[in-house]
Amino acid sequence: MAQLRTKETHEKYMKFIESGFLAEKCGLCDDNSIKEFNYWKIIDNLFPYDSVAKVHHMIIPKRHVVEDELNEEEKNELKEIKMGYINQEYD
Repeated sequence: MAQLRTKETHEKYMKFIESGFLAEKCGLCDDNSIKEFNYWKIIDNLFPYDSVAKVHHMIIPKRHVVEDELNEEEKNELKEIKMGYINQEYD
């Protein structure tokens, strides 16, 4: 199976995980936004899948929840972002 990250990015990612940073807090909540919506934001992936893509952004909820805990407004906005903004701005 092909690696999605380059060797260098994968090593950087593994060092980050081993540092224990993610055990202390969510590493995504404090990231700067590229684009903000009411319930969601788009952030740059610090550890991109750079073997297969030049740009790797992530859509994350502003509220710290797992998918099953999303409310209807959050779900609806995510659908709108995917069908509208994402299709217009990304390949």
